[in-house]
Amino acid sequence: MTGPRELAIVRKSAVSLIYGPESKCRKSTWYGQVDTDANKSSIHMTRDHDKHKRRRRAWDRGFAIKALNTYDPIIKAKVDEFIAQISKLETVDATTWSMYLSFDIMGKVGLGKDFYCVTEGVEHPAIQGVHSSMGLLGIMSHVPWLLNMMGKFPGAAASYQEFFAWCRSEIEAKKKVWNPEEYPQDIISWLIKAVIDREPSASPSDAALNDDSRVIIVAGSETTATTLASVLFYLAKHQVVQQKLKSQVDAVLGKQWDYEEVKKITFIDDIINETLRLKPALLTGGYRVTPLQGLTVDGTFIPGDTNVFVPVQAIQTDPRYWTEATAFVPERFGERRADMGTDDAPFFPFTLGAYQCPGKNLAFLSLRIALSRIMREFEVTFAPGETGEVFDQEAKDTFTTTLPPLMIRFTKRL
Repeated sequence: MTGPRELAIVRKSAVSLIYGPESKCRKSTWYGQVDTDANKSSIHMTRDHDKHKRRRRAWDRGFAIKALNTYDPIIKAKVDEFIAQISKLETVDATTWSMYLSFDIMGKVGLGKDFYCVTEGVEHPAIQGVHSSMGLLGIMSHVPWLLNMMGKFPGAAASYQEFFAWCRSEIEAKKKVWNPEEYPQDIISWLIKAVIDREPSASPSDAALNDDSRVIIVAGSETTATTLASVLFYLAKHQVVQQKLKSQVDAVLGKQWDYEEVKKITFIDDIINETLRLKPALLTGGYRVTPLQGLTVDGTFIPGDTNVFVPVQAIQTDPRYWTEATAFVPERFGERRADMGTDDAPFFPFTLGAYQCPGKNLAFLSLRIALSRIMREFEVTFAPGETGEVFDQEAKDTFTTTLPPLMIRFTKRL
């Protein structure tokens, strides 16, 4: 086969064929950025299906209901700090401050380490290294062998290497004070426990465990931050939706905030899902390789060993599958689910099948807590001079999504 061998397929039937639990496709070489050896790579970059499945068991323990109950008060405390800060500032860049909150949450929940981004109002130096490299990573990730090679040279991708070193030192520090009798209080502790207990699900090497820690922070923080900022954009733009949400928050919670009660406010989930439909945290989706025997999508044969993907944002806003495809209508995930045909439309912001994001429930936990607290405290509007148009139209696909600034005014409710 000569010429290009990569296809973007915007067809509903392709979603399950490429990403579903029965898919014969495998991860592409895009996932070889850090190392081609699965024993030295994070679970996210592991292309071998069986090895990924085995390692996933340790991760799933870190995201189980019992573990999430441990994280709940940690997230609540971080959101309280966020509320206190924006109460004083009133007008903030929602993109930046959503990032501060999300990285603080994942620092504590992921590694048991506080970045103090919210309280200090600045990025932690390790996080600065991540963000300064995102643009390059977004481009270079499509040449994984070159990115892999650059990582082997001292000084290459120096800012990202600082983040690597920080994560590595934090894991070593946790190992030194490890108490096997203590119930794990963060996600990385579940992975360390699997290593120390020599479980089959353990990260196969120190390099793999170090890489796992980076996935926890970057994937967990960037995606939740993007979603929170985007929700705030839509709430500021659609005041009717915001007032509907406030009325439900007030009716259910009354004067006492309680997460068990928050879960009853299903309109929060509807808003989150509609935001993820229009502005998914990963715009492109995962790259896969067709099986050697090829793949047929809607009657079109695609040869084997072809790189394929379904652009998430494109198909989730495609009028062939979605009623009022580009409109913000959170009710399509609630009371209008049937008449708007939501269940028949392609929706996979956390991907599907064996590689579905293990942190989905943690993301919803964080977003529910943050949004319910914000709605209890503030009226959310665009700051003077802010229209939201640049934020809406100029996001960049840089592995995760890089958002433009969004100036939001948080006015205390009377």
